[in-house]
Amino acid sequence: MPTSRQQERVPAFSQQEYRERTARLRKQMAARGMDALLVMNENNMNYLTGYDGYSEYVPQLALVCQDDEDPWLILREMDTL
Repeated sequence: MPTSRQQERVPAFSQQEYRERTARLRKQMAARGMDALLVMNENNMNYLTGYDGYSEYVPQLALVCQDDEDPWLILREMDTL
């Protein structure tokens, strides 16, 4: 059964929009010969993933790889619940 915190989560944007955003990024990465990209700016992380941790003071990042369907998120433990 989902916890109350899980029930509160509402996607920031549709799955289609998410796929389009990451596809555009990967196209730009390929044009520059990039296999991976580290995204550390919280606004850019939110744009790509919908994650909004309100924690500018804590290191966190998204790792976008050409070969992975979804970005990897490196977050605070409390945000993974």
